[in-house]
Amino acid sequence: VEGVSGWDYNCTFKISQESLDSAGKVDGVSINDLKNTSNLTTANYTVEEVQNITINGTQALDIIYAHYSVPYVKYESIYFDKNGKMYNILFEYKGVGVTDTRAVVAITGTFKVLE
Repeated sequence: VEGVSGWDYNCTFKISQESLDSAGKVDGVSINDLKNTSNLTTANYTVEEVQNITINGTQALDIIYAHYSVPYVKYESIYFDKNGKMYNILFEYKGVGVTDTRAVVAITGTFKVLE
């Protein structure tokens, strides 16, 4: 699923899901592994915040990071596991100082896994 924020057209979001293997990982990576953000800093991203939040009654990992180049791009990536799948809700903000927390609050506050 992909969309554009109705409040700020510089904010887009994507929701994806992948099946977990028997070890609870996708391509050898678990949510706990994602807390190690060294791969982001190695790729010249600045990690601004890593926190635990709740989505659809499930603990999720919320990572906010940015690429301070031209054009400036900021991301918020939210990961959680539910019903044998890993979900990722990725927000992308384009432009210096652009953040649209209304889109994040609206989506994370109402997101439901129906299966």
